[in-house]
Amino acid sequence: DLMGLHQAIKKWEKLAKSEGLSDSDRNFYLKKVEEAKSSYERERNNWEIRAKRYGEDNHGQRSE
Repeated sequence: DLMGLHQAIKKWEKLAKSEGLSDSDRNFYLKKVEEAKSSYERERNNWEIRAKRYGEDNHGQRSE
């Protein structure tokens, strides 16, 4: 779900910017950000491919 991935990205970015983190904790959060961004891009691309295949607009609506 794109919204869930978007929220995960924001969460991990916020945690990575927290004060007083160790380098290992910050690196862990930054790794999670990159993983979530990668997943988001993959899901978005899959959605766009499917939307084109089924003639959907940006809101997932089909014009018939």
